[in-house]
Amino acid sequence: MNKLMFLNNLKGKALLQPTNPVVVSHRFYEAFKHIEEPFDYNKDRFRFRNDGRGRLVHHITKSDIQLFITIQAAFNTKGALEFCNRNRIYQKQAELFETPVTNDQFYVSFQKFVDLGLIEPVREEITGTYHYTLSQYLQPDTGTIGYYFLLPPAVYTEAFGELPLAAQKWYLEAAAQQNDRPDKTVEKNLRNDGKDGGLYKLLHKTNLNQIRGLLELLCRRPVMDGQPLFAASAAIKPNATGYYKASYSINPYYIIKKEKGASYHDVVRPKRPYYRMTRFIREQLEKLGIGELEQHNQGQTLIQLVTLMKKKSLSFIRYVLLKIKDLYRKHRIFPLDLLQFVKDEVRNQGIALYLDIARKTGLYPFIAPRGRDEIGKRSYEFAAAVSRFDLKSFRTMCKTALPILNRDYTSAPVHSPAAYRRANEALEQRVGRQEAGDIRAYAYKMQADPDEYRVIEEYALKKFRQESPSAVMQWMLTRIAQLPKWKRAPDVPHGFKLEHFLVNCISSNN
Repeated sequence: MNKLMFLNNLKGKALLQPTNPVVVSHRFYEAFKHIEEPFDYNKDRFRFRNDGRGRLVHHITKSDIQLFITIQAAFNTKGALEFCNRNRIYQKQAELFETPVTNDQFYVSFQKFVDLGLIEPVREEITGTYHYTLSQYLQPDTGTIGYYFLLPPAVYTEAFGELPLAAQKWYLEAAAQQNDRPDKTVEKNLRNDGKDGGLYKLLHKTNLNQIRGLLELLCRRPVMDGQPLFAASAAIKPNATGYYKASYSINPYYIIKKEKGASYHDVVRPKRPYYRMTRFIREQLEKLGIGELEQHNQGQTLIQLVTLMKKKSLSFIRYVLLKIKDLYRKHRIFPLDLLQFVKDEVRNQGIALYLDIARKTGLYPFIAPRGRDEIGKRSYEFAAAVSRFDLKSFRTMCKTALPILNRDYTSAPVHSPAAYRRANEALEQRVGRQEAGDIRAYAYKMQADPDEYRVIEEYALKKFRQESPSAVMQWMLTRIAQLPKWKRAPDVPHGFKLEHFLVNCISSNN
């Protein structure tokens, strides 16, 4: 049989691609068969949904066989699949099989495999996808697949899917026994011979006629190109114990010779979200001279980076990539904690956005009203608390709260004209004490910002060298009237926290 076959599946019809044979780990196949080991005495059931019907745990179904074949094909050579989810695996199954089971049937089988430990899922924190591992795929001592056998593309056909469940199971057992030797004849006792359970146990049959009927079907019913799965020479014969054994071999048409170095896996590729953003990041990496980041961690770092950057501005993405470039330039390698670094930058940007809104709407001084010493800690604490609101809602909250804060939680920073007085009394020496006091009283009356006033007075002291005192005083009064007014300073009670005030303010308005 040809290694590659065009089938009437989505891969052939829609993608115009041939279908590969299936590499099956013998170790995993034995673990798969072990599902039914307790079948005769254990009738435990599980429910996929709370309102669903109970299903036997220790019973292999046609849906289980489809999933078994799919994961042998769609997982990589290490029996693993990264940055994926169940739906992506089902899409691959629907692509490979001519008549795939329904998604509900698939999810039931998938959950069974997880519950029985055949598939081990680990959720990936950043992307929300999963890393899946086939627990019995590799040899524990070598970390390689070890003994394996090949299934032909015929197992994906509608004709194979229509075979009775027992016939499908028997064919899988024959393929595992015969491997790629077309001249080998396999023998298996019907009853338990002490080495295995025999065909009765494997196929859940109880009498000789049932086995004869299955064997006849496997030798006569065509599956592909008019060819049955078993060779016509198959027969039921007496065994050494006086009962019967089945002697059979796979039709040579379906035997595929193993080739060293051949690639058969059809691995589910991680879906790269946000294609345009991926293209943009790739272009920027090339411009920055760090295009090799795309291959970092077998391409998974780029996928995670794209996921982290979703909904971020292009300018921020460039900023993060420049920071990555700086790291690379410093160490000449990409650090192992690269994605943690990016996560920190994303978090810091979020903090900056909320603090910027607080600053522009006038609320920033109320975050740490007791002094600059606590601004670092309070900024993060405040931003973390209000980040549950979207930016638009937060901006509205700030604008609503500002008039109330200014009215109830502020006080004037200046309590008398003395606040404008300079320690060296230079102005008094130029115009006299009374006149200097009048100028400062006017500044207090106009609520001039004390810092801005001091700039005016400093400049006036220079003007006295060229102009008369009366002219300089008049200039000062004119400029004082134009100065910005002082800003009322936060004057809040002990234990006040702006984030709590905002929430309470919004609640009371609603």
